[in-house]
Amino acid sequence: MTYSTDHRVNDLVLTIINDGDGKQCGMDYSTRCDEAITGRDLFISACRAYDRYSREFYGSPKATREQIIAAADIVQAYYRQHVTEIETTKGQA
Repeated sequence: MTYSTDHRVNDLVLTIINDGDGKQCGMDYSTRCDEAITGRDLFISACRAYDRYSREFYGSPKATREQIIAAADIVQAYYRQHVTEIETTKGQA
C-alpha cells in the first residue's frame, strides 16, 4: 500500500481502511470491497464523511479537497488490490 507524505491524507486512509462497520466513514467493509473497481465517488464521500467525523469528535483540521481526493484514490487502490488478492486466493483453494 502506498502512503502519503501528508499526515492528514494518511489519517483518512488508515482510518477508513480500519473502519470495519463504517461508523466513522459511512462505508462498511463489504461495500468498500464491492465498490473497489467503480466506486470512486463513494470513496470520496467516505473520506468527506470521516473528515467531518474527525473534526467533530477529535478536533482534527479540515482536510482540503486535494487531501480528500488523494486519500480516496489510495483507499480505492488498496481495496482493488485487496479484492484481487481475495479472488486469487479463492481460485487456489
